[in-house]
Amino acid sequence: MQPWEIVLERFAEFGRAPTKEKYLAQFDPAMTLFHPGMAAPIGLDQIPEFIDKSLSQWTDYRHTPIYWAVNGETMFVETANSAQVGDRKLTWSQSNIMTIKGEHIVRGRSNYDRAEVFAQVDPAGPAKPNAHVTLLDGATPMGASASDDGSYVARLEEAFVRPYIENWKHPHPQRFKDFYASGARMINPGFERAIGPDELAEFYINQQADHPGVNMRLENWAAAPGGVLFFEWAAQREVGGRLFEFPVVDRFRLNDMLAVDAVAYYDLMSLEKLVLEVRALETAA
Repeated sequence: MQPWEIVLERFAEFGRAPTKEKYLAQFDPAMTLFHPGMAAPIGLDQIPEFIDKSLSQWTDYRHTPIYWAVNGETMFVETANSAQVGDRKLTWSQSNIMTIKGEHIVRGRSNYDRAEVFAQVDPAGPAKPNAHVTLLDGATPMGASASDDGSYVARLEEAFVRPYIENWKHPHPQRFKDFYASGARMINPGFERAIGPDELAEFYINQQADHPGVNMRLENWAAAPGGVLFFEWAAQREVGGRLFEFPVVDRFRLNDMLAVDAVAYYDLMSLEKLVLEVRALETAA
C-alpha cells in the first residue's frame, strides 16, 4: 500500500468505530489541525482534549469517505458524516485536506458549514430548505483506491484545471458556464436548491457585488481517475492594510472534462463574522 492509502484506511477506520486511540494514531508528532470555529490550528498536545470533548458531545459519530484524490503529499477526502445530539440525528457533508508525512497526517484541515449542522439541533427546526445537507444522499463511495493515471491527470490539467484557475485570477462570470455540462448542478453552503449552468453568471455577479475585491489564491488541487477533482483556495481581501483570508474547498465530478456536479465547502458562520470585521474596518477608515 502507498502511504496515502494507509492514511486513508486509518481515517476510514476511525469513522467506522471512533475512539481516541484511533484518532491519535493518525497523526505525526509535529501535526496541526484546524476545524471551523477554531481561533487557530491546534497541535498534538491539544488533540486528546479536543477528541474527548467531540466524541462526548457528538455521540454515535460516524464518517464515511465518499470521494478522494491525491496530489503528492496532499490528500482530499470528502465524507458523509452523522452524529446523535440528544434525540436529534444529525447529518452533514465535510471536506478534509491532509498533508501527509510518511504514513501519518502532519497537517489537517476540515471544512463544513456549522450553520447547517446547528440548524438540525435547533428546536424550531430549519427555517428553510438546505440543499447542501443532502448533497451526498445516494452517493456511492469510490471503493478501492484509485490507480494512478498520469496521462488522465495531464489531460485534465490542460483541459479544465489551468483554464479554471486562470478564470479565477480575473473572474469572468459568464465564462464559468463553459466549465459545466448541460444539466449540471452547483451547490454552495446555504443554498436552498442546486443551481444550473444558466444561473452561474448571475450568481457570480452577485458574489462579486457582495464581496468586492476578493481574490482566490490556489493552495492545492488533486484529481482522481473517474472524474473527481478538488481545489483548495484562500479567498483573500486587503482592507486598510490588513489581509483577510477565508478557506474554501471546491469538489467537482466531471464527465468528458466538464463538471456535472460542483460543490463548495466553507463555514457560513465564519464568513459572516469576517464580513462584519471587514465592514467595521471600512466604516472606520
